[in-house]
Amino acid sequence: MPASLRRPLHLPPSAGACAAPTGASPVRPLNGAQLQISPFVGSSWEGGRVSWVAASSYSGPVLIRGRQLGGPGAVGFGEGHVPYDELQLLGAGSGAPSPTGGGRAWLTFTRVPGPGCYAYQVDGTSFSTVIAFRAAG
Repeated sequence: MPASLRRPLHLPPSAGACAAPTGASPVRPLNGAQLQISPFVGSSWEGGRVSWVAASSYSGPVLIRGRQLGGPGAVGFGEGHVPYDELQLLGAGSGAPSPTGGGRAWLTFTRVPGPGCYAYQVDGTSFSTVIAFRAAG
């Protein structure tokens, strides 16, 4: 993962962002601003499946991090008892069908401590986008 993608987080400070529309991004979650969460066996974290898609116009690496808006919660990734604190999307995509019109897709898990308003920061070589989402059980 290029060090240039490890930009400082620039997430909104309050949960009001969950009510605002999400801006355009060449890499985005298919489920948009909603994450359906459920418990993970053996973990205090909850989570849900997220398919990420990259437009055919963007072929570089992607770094995704996040946190709860207006609260102390973190956003994690993966299936383990303790999630990773970042998601790295590389290569041609993995586990998800290719999007209509070309591009790449990845099937992943987003993990959160519980319901609430959260945001991803999606960093690529030519962009940095914030995508707010609501996690609900």
